Amino acid sequence: AKIDATWPIADCQRPHGLGIAPADHRLFASCVNSTLLAVDSTNGKVIANLSIGKGSDAAGYDAVRKRVFSSNFDGTLSVIRQDTPQHYIELGNVPTHELARTMALNPQTGRVYLVAADRIEVDPSATDPRKRYAVRPGSVALLFADPTD
Repeated sequence: AKIDATWPIADCQRPHGLGIAPADHRLFASCVNSTLLAVDSTNGKVIANLSIGKGSDAAGYDAVRKRVFSSNFDGTLSVIRQDTPQHYIELGNVPTHELARTMALNPQTGRVYLVAADRIEVDPSATDPRKRYAVRPGSVALLFADPTD
């Protein structure tokens, strides 16, 4: 349990999510500046710079269907197809729910799970979003998206 290497990824502001494709030696870093980077895990080289929704929180990789996902604050799930470890196609954004950012992926079925909730303003004068907003009681929901061809 030690750090073997570190690599700067200049195009990524405030990285949040990390998906991993071990067989392809790829890391997928999701960034809050609407960018997802495919990075070679052996040398840190950025292979692709891809567009995703705003405010990414999590990233995942479906090795069976060769899909990369980013769950985003703006109420979207960005989907990217890996044609080869060197080539990626942006498939677009699936509408979800604003704040549905926490994500899990079932590696066997490809189903993506997202947790969502409505937010309410509790202190309009607060500049810190964590103090300004809260989750509306009783509004938490589990969303899921199944893979399609």
